Amino acid sequence: MACDFCTNTFNGYQPLLVTILRSGSRVLLYAGNQSRNIISITRMLLCLRSPTFTVILYLRPDFPFGSIGSGKIEQGTSALVYQVNSSAASAQAEAEYVESDGRSVSCTYEL
Repeated sequence: MACDFCTNTFNGYQPLLVTILRSGSRVLLYAGNQSRNIISITRMLLCLRSPTFTVILYLRPDFPFGSIGSGKIEQGTSALVYQVNSSAASAQAEAEYVESDGRSVSCTYEL
């Protein structure tokens, strides 16, 4: 089931947008950074459901099994963070993340 209008509207204000797509027999999990800061994903949960089974995958950065890569998403970008072969009829995901918001800026110096 796709997200309804209200959920899509609320997601528009979230720093990290998680999207799930199907490509043939693969389930693709994307993360998009809508904020002005770098996002570090600490964990993602992917729930796959079919009429005969439900499985929840716990995905972490740099974990040997179920890895989501480095887990860092630059501002204004989206990335494919995980893909799996699955016959699931539906999927849902959530992400836990830290947003880096501290910045230091120097003045321009003539050298």
